[in-house]
Amino acid sequence: MLRPDWGGVKRDSPACREYAVDGFELDAVDYLVKPFSFERFFKAITKLNRLMGREALATVIDEAPNPSAFIYLKVDRDMKKVFVNEIEYIESWPFS
Repeated sequence: MLRPDWGGVKRDSPACREYAVDGFELDAVDYLVKPFSFERFFKAITKLNRLMGREALATVIDEAPNPSAFIYLKVDRDMKKVFVNEIEYIESWPFS
């Protein structure tokens, strides 16, 4: 679910599709069901951005708790520390 007052994305498995209506009762802007394409994700984010306005979205990002938070990502055989506030783009591939 995308909610203007939260700015996050909720993604559920296909088994949870019946909860989509509940999401809109919670003022969701959109509802993404896995697997979804980048184009579908981009459409949802564009809609959220349009509703919030670019300044409001920037405020949500700037006021994110713990801006020095980090995650570890497996790269080849190593683990790399990545600061969340430095992430500009994420791409994933399906696992087989």
